[in-house]
Amino acid sequence: MISETDLGTHAIQAYLVTSGDEHQSTEVEAYEKRRQYISGFSGSYGDALITLSKAALWTDGRYHLQADEQIDCNWLLFREGHRHVPKMSQWLKEHLPKGGRIGLNPKLVSEYKWNKLKSELKGSSLELVALNVSLIDFIWPNNERSKRQNKASFVVGIEYTGKSYTTKINETRTEMVKLGADAMVVTSLDEIAWLLNIRGRDVPFSPFLRSYVILDMRNIFLYVNISQLNDQTKEYLHSGSTIVEKDSVIEGASHAIYEHIFADRRLPRQSPIIYLKAVKNSVEIKGMQDANIRDAAAIASGEVLTEQDLVQYLDEYRYEQYTSFGNRGTTVVTRTVHFGDPTDDMREAYTRVLIGMIELSTLTFPSNMKMAVADALARASLWEIGLDFEQETGHGVGAFLGTHESPIMVHFDSEISRQQTFKPGYFLSNAPGFYREGDFGVRLENMLEVVEKAWLKHTSGHTFLGFRTVTFVPFEPKLTKLSLLSTQQRRWLNKYNEDVRQLVGSELKKQNRMNGFYWMMEKTKYIPEYGHSNIFASNPLLLILSNTAILIKTFIF
Repeated sequence: MISETDLGTHAIQAYLVTSGDEHQSTEVEAYEKRRQYISGFSGSYGDALITLSKAALWTDGRYHLQADEQIDCNWLLFREGHRHVPKMSQWLKEHLPKGGRIGLNPKLVSEYKWNKLKSELKGSSLELVALNVSLIDFIWPNNERSKRQNKASFVVGIEYTGKSYTTKINETRTEMVKLGADAMVVTSLDEIAWLLNIRGRDVPFSPFLRSYVILDMRNIFLYVNISQLNDQTKEYLHSGSTIVEKDSVIEGASHAIYEHIFADRRLPRQSPIIYLKAVKNSVEIKGMQDANIRDAAAIASGEVLTEQDLVQYLDEYRYEQYTSFGNRGTTVVTRTVHFGDPTDDMREAYTRVLIGMIELSTLTFPSNMKMAVADALARASLWEIGLDFEQETGHGVGAFLGTHESPIMVHFDSEISRQQTFKPGYFLSNAPGFYREGDFGVRLENMLEVVEKAWLKHTSGHTFLGFRTVTFVPFEPKLTKLSLLSTQQRRWLNKYNEDVRQLVGSELKKQNRMNGFYWMMEKTKYIPEYGHSNIFASNPLLLILSNTAILIKTFIF
């Protein structure tokens, strides 16, 4: 733990430890997991605050249960989203002395977060202090800290990206002109990967290369560890960019970089690359569709697994995803499986989560509808019986990039979601769920593609949009309570199962994986579209172990 001496040396009364790295990445390599080291909490989102006498963690609804299990009794846990839970700024005002100073590393804090906290503290005597060192780095023993990865990067061909990097640069410059910008500093790793059509292996389960880019109207400068570029990548990049050794500039991101730009030259705007990257072209769309079919075939093992086998299988599977880049793609999928006899409560919760997924999948809507509106469909069936879930229903997904991609966010209570609209070519997750602490949890997740329904025209002139499901992994029949499904929902499920049999079945046969094929066929039997009988109930159990639901989530790159 950070000691009183550590804080006193820098004349601060509190120190903030964030989740990200210098690029504000959601997923970071082990070397960068400072917040996890100091708190024990391993979730991807959360801020730790250490004062002279207390330690506190703030995290959102995705991680409330996990954080409660991982942090020890010396830590205070603040569950964001719950009533009467104070913001960090409010808590600081109540617990720091007048004139208290809060230390932050400006390289590890976004400009947005810095300004938001500063604004919330306005009117108090508290002050934010930039520390150009990380106090965690001082106390983290080298023998306990993973080594920083410096693995070779590689070029992704136009047959996968659909556009050359020179085309993407020109598109970005066009957007810069609209914003009135002469130059642009790019620090986000997924934006750099997309812009230059290069990928790396610096971040686990994300194909990113640690680097920075400065783009103006004539030049593009890539700041990178030169040892991570092989001869092919150097030749590829030298045709249109200048490669600069990273050590020749001040390393930093977000607030640190912002402060190093002269005030009269700053133009704080959202990166135009966010929107260019989010709309997939036809090549990317085909690649993402194919990746999801391969993913579904990989999941359809047809094997009977014990819980211990499952842990080992997932560990090995995650390793394969990290080291294999031959079949390029990014997928997100979650299924809930059950070992034993599910209770009626479990089956009802599962089915209502499935209903939410179906209702969102089948939505037709005008193109000016805000993303937040769609969330009600995913939650309505749970709301009917007083249930809900805290995490967002949907987030963007990249094309051989990150599993979380801006600007897409589907949540009824999110400011971002209330501002953004869907566009054809967006890919997003559809992931309703339900969690009962200490008992069981359900989550289902498919990927959706936003498509235009050109044959429909809104009276206001707006086009209509809808979703195409691109995930083809069977649902669990014995957890489905057929009597809760409407005729339309049953028809959707039958059509979905038909698509699984056709698309995934063909892939499994091609791979000669007949055990997986027969398993998939068993899970996708036709269900009656009328009446209340539940033929799922007669299906044999795969394995009887315990009344435990297990969530399986896979990411393939």
